[in-house]
Amino acid sequence: MSDQDLPPDLRTRKSPRLAGFDYKAEGSVYLVTVRARAGLVPFTDPGLARAVTEALLYQRRVGHVRLYAYVLMPDHLHAAVGVVDAGRSLVDVVRDFKTYTTRLAWRYGLSGELWQRSFHDHIVRRAEDLISTCEYILANPGRKGLVGKGDDWPYQGTPDLMDS
Repeated sequence: MSDQDLPPDLRTRKSPRLAGFDYKAEGSVYLVTVRARAGLVPFTDPGLARAVTEALLYQRRVGHVRLYAYVLMPDHLHAAVGVVDAGRSLVDVVRDFKTYTTRLAWRYGLSGELWQRSFHDHIVRRAEDLISTCEYILANPGRKGLVGKGDDWPYQGTPDLMDS
């Protein structure tokens, strides 16, 4: 039996993580994109969007991450984060966030998983890249036509950008 004969979730998957990279390395910053489950546009519900945003900010308050910029779009999240909790990797932080927010979503009437199985990350290598990454994140609502020029999207922020 080949991988093609198996259902999609049982096929051999190539890891989306960079081989050999230490995702627990202090000082590393990542652009993380987490997509809602295919076919869902759950963050058009303002209550759920606020709850998910608050869960992300909680990760910062308790010292799991530095949160340089984030934007919660109708069907995905972009965030520039640095993992600062010793012994925890980016994968640990994202997994715990996805688990917690999925349970939150159930309170808003969603059934099943909130997020797609994996997430995408890009390692931010230089300070200049961090600034352009944050600009990219914050420009998303405008690029998608969700806000007019100069309007603020309610589910975005730059809590730790000035500290970098």
